[in-house]
Amino acid sequence: MKRPRRSSSGAHGWHHHRGPWHLLGKLGLSAAQKQQIKEIMTAAGPEMQSLHEQIQANSLKLQQTKPTDANYSSISSQASQTHGSLAAQMMTQHAQIRAQIFKVLTPAQQTQLATLEAQMQANRQAHAHGARGPGSTGSSDAPPSE
Repeated sequence: MKRPRRSSSGAHGWHHHRGPWHLLGKLGLSAAQKQQIKEIMTAAGPEMQSLHEQIQANSLKLQQTKPTDANYSSISSQASQTHGSLAAQMMTQHAQIRAQIFKVLTPAQQTQLATLEAQMQANRQAHAHGARGPGSTGSSDAPPSE
């Protein structure tokens, strides 16, 4: 079992998270492009992992505090502020990585990625609105009607 934690989180782990990372596989990347992108994501991995762990720890702190705790309001406020700051840092990091990756792509791949991202966003919005929109049965077990 060889699973180096830090390098795999940067190079391979992000395609499971929100965002366009998984779309890169649809662009017909060259071997050189794949290597450059892997290096970008591997370099960013430790910071992204740290931010993710901090967000989890912050959420856990709030979850482990009972609403009957005398300090609950203060802890809740602190956790909210901390989460906002960490989320902003993560968004900034994602934007920087995206910009670095975009520079690796050809103009045609950049256009293709923008199109795929727009389709992904439209699908998310349609799914979110379809689940709560008019005519919804309210059943989450029903298969999508397509």
